[in-house]
Amino acid sequence: MKEKNKIKKVLGYIFLGLSILFYSSIFLLPFVDFFPSLKIKFGVAFYILSYVFMFAGFWLLGKELALKIKQKLKNIFKFKKSV
Repeated sequence: MKEKNKIKKVLGYIFLGLSILFYSSIFLLPFVDFFPSLKIKFGVAFYILSYVFMFAGFWLLGKELALKIKQKLKNIFKFKKSV
């Protein structure tokens, strides 16, 4: 069971990394020497793939990622009580 959670966590982070890679590659398309119609097709495909991998990564990471983000936000917005 523990090994399965580790694999899900690694796959989740890999999917999030792929999502970032696909999304950032959209901004490189204007500098590639392709036909404009081909650039649009690649842009749409990269955009869809980035969303698919992002949501798959969030689904695989699930509760662990949400708790990690919540703890970091609590530390950032921690207020000191004045007496």
